[in-house]
Amino acid sequence: YVPKSKKDNDPVQAKRKLYKGKFVFKEKPPANGQPSRKKARYVISDPKFLQKLTDTDCFSPMCRFETVRWLLSVAVERDWELVSTDIKNAFPTSKLPEPVWMEIPKCIRDERDEHGELKHPELQDCYAYVTGALYGLGNSPRCFNKHLDKWFKSKGYEPLDADSCLYVKYDKTGHVRAAAATFVDDALVAGDAASCAEYKAMLKDDFTCS
Repeated sequence: YVPKSKKDNDPVQAKRKLYKGKFVFKEKPPANGQPSRKKARYVISDPKFLQKLTDTDCFSPMCRFETVRWLLSVAVERDWELVSTDIKNAFPTSKLPEPVWMEIPKCIRDERDEHGELKHPELQDCYAYVTGALYGLGNSPRCFNKHLDKWFKSKGYEPLDADSCLYVKYDKTGHVRAAAATFVDDALVAGDAASCAEYKAMLKDDFTCS
C-alpha cells in the first residue's frame, strides 16, 4: 500500500487509471474423485472494454485439441506416464509489465475491532500498488502465459513450431523424454517415470497445484 500524499503516488492527480475490485466466491463442483471446494478470490471488477487494451496485450495461446490427442496417442504407444496439473491462483504468480493502481478493498480499509476502532487507520489515505497479474485484468492471461513459457524453457523444455503450447524435452541422444501441453493454467505432461517425477518436483518448487 502506498500513501497518496504525493502527486506521484496519487493516480487520480497523475491521471492514471484507478481500478476497482471485488470479492468473488464460488464453489467448485466435485470432479475426478475430489470433493467440492469453496473458493474466494479478489479480482479487478472494471469491465475489460474500459481497460483500453489492444488484442496484442490480451492474446494468450492455448494448445489445440489435436495436440492433446497426439500427446495421448504417443503416451499409449510408448507406455508413458501421464501427469495432469492445475496451478492454483495462477495469474498472480506472474508480474505485470507495468504495475497498476487499485482501490484498497473496503472490507480491509473499514475493518473495525471489538471497540469500534479502525484496525488499519493508516490505510485510509492509501492506494494499492499492484504488481501481480490479478484476475479480471485484460492482460493477465497473456502475462501468465509468458511466465509459464519462460518457466518451461528454464527447465529444459522447448516449444514446437506446430503448436507453441506444446513443449518437449530431449535426452542427450536427441530422443524425446517428455512432452507437455498447456491450456491456460492446466498442463498435461507425458513422459517416462523419471521425467514425470522430475516435472512434479520442479512444479512443486515454484507453484501450488491442486
